[in-house]
Amino acid sequence: MQEIIKMATKNKIEAWQKGLKAGKVDEVLKTLKDIGATGTEEIIPEIINLAANAKSIQVKRETNLMLQNLKIEGAEIYFFNAFKNEKYQHHLVELLSAFWNSNLDASGSLQVLIDLALKKNDYLISFECLTIIENNKNHFEEDELIEAIKNIQMYLEMGHEQMELLENIKNTLSDLLTDR
Repeated sequence: MQEIIKMATKNKIEAWQKGLKAGKVDEVLKTLKDIGATGTEEIIPEIINLAANAKSIQVKRETNLMLQNLKIEGAEIYFFNAFKNEKYQHHLVELLSAFWNSNLDASGSLQVLIDLALKKNDYLISFECLTIIENNKNHFEEDELIEAIKNIQMYLEMGHEQMELLENIKNTLSDLLTDR
C-alpha cells in the first residue's frame, strides 16, 4: 500500500512540474491552484524557481503569494538552499519576505541570515533578515546568538556601510541572549 501511495505522490509531483513549466499562463495558474490545495514539500523548489523566473506578472504574483502563505513543515530547508544559491541572489528580498510571511522556523540557520545581512550590502536584504530574526526569537541556540553577535561586531568595527541596521540586528540578538 505504501508503495502505491509513493507512486501516486511521485506521479502528482511530476504532473505539477510539467504544469509549472507549461508555456501557457492559464495552465500554470491552474497547476498553482492545485498545488495550493494539495501540495507537498517536494514541489517547493519548483515554486521558488518559478517565483524567481516567471515572465508573467500574474504567475509571479501567485507564486509569491503561495510562498508567503506556506504552512508546510520542512519548507525551511528549501528556502535556505535558495538563499545560498547563486541563481537566486537577485531575488533574495522577495524570498526572505516570503519566508518571514510564512512564519517559518529559522532555527539552526541564524548564521546564513547574518551572512546575508553582512555580505550583500543591501539594506532591504538586511532588513528582511532582521525581520526573520525578530519573528524567531525563541528558536535560536545560545551558541548561535553569541557567534552572530561576534561576526556583526567585527563588521561594525570595519565600518560596514549599514552600521545602523547592523547595530539594530546586534542589539536584537543581544536582547534575545539576555532574555534567556
